[in-house]
Amino acid sequence: MEGHILELEHLIKTSEIVDKNAHNKNLIDIGSHIKIDFDGNEKEFEIVGANEADPINGLVSYSSPLGKSFIGKRLGDEFEVEVPRGNIKCKILEIK
Repeated sequence: MEGHILELEHLIKTSEIVDKNAHNKNLIDIGSHIKIDFDGNEKEFEIVGANEADPINGLVSYSSPLGKSFIGKRLGDEFEVEVPRGNIKCKILEIK
């Protein structure tokens, strides 16, 4: 229990608040809501911190391989993402 308390205290001390209204809507960053074309299938994600990640519900950590591939991309960018079943072509359709 004490270890968990120390971990939570560390998270509180080192956390940063991200203002979703202040980020660049033309560049994917933490807090961005994005729509992606994955080989013809549209998917929506929100880029979040590691503790908030829930990939099943579209919450992707910025530090995950998928999240890292999105960070810094711009509207219309096309790129490939490596997933367990191979590489998938992606295109950024929308950034909110």
